[in-house]
Amino acid sequence: MKITYIARNVNLKDNFKERVEKKLSKFERIFSDTASANVTVTLQKNNQTVELTIRDNGMLYRAENTCEEMNDAVDRVVDIIGGLIRKNKTRLEKKN
Repeated sequence: MKITYIARNVNLKDNFKERVEKKLSKFERIFSDTASANVTVTLQKNNQTVELTIRDNGMLYRAENTCEEMNDAVDRVVDIIGGLIRKNKTRLEKKN
């Protein structure tokens, strides 16, 4: 999975990038190697917004969360994406 980082009004440190890669590694078995993930981090006053978009073979998963800490926002965004994947999987199973 190719991960692209976009930082707005904030500098991203290497430990943040490693944390995101570690969190997204659990989705590697679901998505193909051509999947792309865009991580956008925006600083607004005291709040930091993390937006995660994953694209793969016509599927699009997007989640966004705002917290005071970047790491907390990443944790919540990954949980939301996991829920969306489960929801889509069960919907496809019921359809078939």
